[in-house]
Amino acid sequence: MCILCTEDHTTLTNLTDLNCYNCSNVKEIPSILTKLQILDCSNCPLVKEIPPTLTNLKELDCYNCPLLENIPSNLTNLTNLYCFHCPLLEIPSTLTNLQILNCSGCLRLKQIPSTLTQLTQLYCFNCVKLKQIPSTLNNIYNINCSNCYNIYYIGIKNKPNRYNFDNTRFDNYNWYTHKDKFKYKIAVRKINNFIYKFYIRKQKQRVLALQLWYYGLQDMKDIILEKLIK
Repeated sequence: MCILCTEDHTTLTNLTDLNCYNCSNVKEIPSILTKLQILDCSNCPLVKEIPPTLTNLKELDCYNCPLLENIPSNLTNLTNLYCFHCPLLEIPSTLTNLQILNCSGCLRLKQIPSTLTQLTQLYCFNCVKLKQIPSTLNNIYNINCSNCYNIYYIGIKNKPNRYNFDNTRFDNYNWYTHKDKFKYKIAVRKINNFIYKFYIRKQKQRVLALQLWYYGLQDMKDIILEKLIK
């Protein structure tokens, strides 16, 4: 139970912060709560929509809402949006003030809008339909796109402080400086040399084993002949 279940909604019109996290009874967020700046309706299985009247929202936590398919496009004051594990079809391109976006596990999401140029943190792992990250998102310093199997292009020019591209088709080699690339080439050369020497060593071991096997057969033949003669 949360405050929406116990109070008359008309008495809540001055609320700026509403937390109805994990409330299985809430079916809708009242549209009259226009002063809300922070809303947490995560893990509310019956919530189907976020009212477009909540234009003062700055932070919206609506993750794990299995019926929520859309985020209103006029919530342009949003800076933090946590909508992971929702069946969202898209992230509105009008949310240009977003700084933190977590849309991980949104299996129907096909793109991150190129207009979200203020983003500093992007978490979109397990978004299997995503194919690219726009080149306009150059303020990002923390990004996780792991398990986005179809991502082949990430246009961010500056190397983020933290990033994870495991199980994607993206090669982040272009982020390295010339000095880094030189170190990278030397490291690759050392690894190749090690592999070559290891291979040669194995080949020598195989030849030695074959020789021992051959001489072993010769010794056995000589022993058998000696016994037959006797």
